[in-house]
Amino acid sequence: MLASLGFIGIGYLAEYVSRIFIGQAWGARELGVFATGMSLAYLVSAIGLFGLPNAYSKAGASVKEPERSAIFSATLFVFLVVWAVVTLAVSLRAATFFAEWKYFFFLSPLLGIYRLGVVHFSILHKRSLGIFYQEVMNRSARLVALAILFWLARENFSERIGEVLFWTLSIAAAVLILHLRFIYHQCFIVPSRLALKTVTLSALPLSIGVISQVSAGRLEFILPEMFGGVASRELGLFAAYVIFGQLLLVPSQVVTFNSIPRISKLNKRDESVKIKQYIYRCIRKISYMSVPMFIFFAIFGNVLMEVFFGKEFSGEGGLEFITVIIGYLFFSVASPIVNYLIGTGAYGSYVWSSAISMVIRILFITILLSAGAGLKGLAVGSMLGFTAYALLLGFALHQKMVKV
Repeated sequence: MLASLGFIGIGYLAEYVSRIFIGQAWGARELGVFATGMSLAYLVSAIGLFGLPNAYSKAGASVKEPERSAIFSATLFVFLVVWAVVTLAVSLRAATFFAEWKYFFFLSPLLGIYRLGVVHFSILHKRSLGIFYQEVMNRSARLVALAILFWLARENFSERIGEVLFWTLSIAAAVLILHLRFIYHQCFIVPSRLALKTVTLSALPLSIGVISQVSAGRLEFILPEMFGGVASRELGLFAAYVIFGQLLLVPSQVVTFNSIPRISKLNKRDESVKIKQYIYRCIRKISYMSVPMFIFFAIFGNVLMEVFFGKEFSGEGGLEFITVIIGYLFFSVASPIVNYLIGTGAYGSYVWSSAISMVIRILFITILLSAGAGLKGLAVGSMLGFTAYALLLGFALHQKMVKV
């Protein structure tokens, strides 16, 4: 637990420092550009993965080699095919948009490979090693990219950021592939039809839920880019709020890192009481860590914004800031329920909870932006989306636990 917490802390520190670096060096506007591009990369990656990591986590935990290798290879193959189709479709249907953000589209498969690698480690119960590669290598690579960028593109940051990030993360991905034997060997196994069918059919019921979940906190950057209504500087301020919100998710990532394989095995042995105890224990642990962090951020928000991001962000830790991190607090505490629903095969509850919350998020953000609410609209829409998601997940958990 301590090693995992340490690696996640280092990873988030690298991520945090990189965004602080942008805010301090170039200001809120460029921070908004960076956050929009990375949100796009993660969203495209999620569409390409469409539930594959969770499907592989559940299927791979219940089999041994060589079946596991075949399932992993099929998962990787399906991901790359779907990502290529999505990228091609966007490049043809929205050429101008694609040309502006193309490097972030090419970041997507790298993020997907990292995600699949971490899931594989969780199945093998190599928790700390998986978190090390996901958090330390991935996020630190971005910090290196920004350091390079500082010297190469001081005046045209917005034009060069995607390019430099892409090539730096490509190097990081190459290092990852060389060091992880399972990727090196299994990438070259031709997936069988049975394995392809297994992962695809397992992933499809999860796809809407996973894409909805990943879009949380990222649509807030992409919707203004598509429909307008928010200045780049306001997006930069919102990006700073999101950083503090994401810090509230650290406890949930540590506590629930390998929970899906564990729940899946318990469910296979029909040990529903142990699953119930495990889920409630996870929620309590996360609450004990996340709630004090939230209180600290809420009280010292103005000070933290100025200290970490500079004078341009001074006095910006008020109501909008608190509104955003409230949503992340709800999301953090409810996150074990997602793994419970997936691990026990309750795909329907997971999908409708995620889908409804995404519709609420899009609806309110679009309405509020159209009404000229700007940053306040983003903050309220984000909070309502996360809160609705947590409440829907809580309702789904209650319905399942009543039967235990």
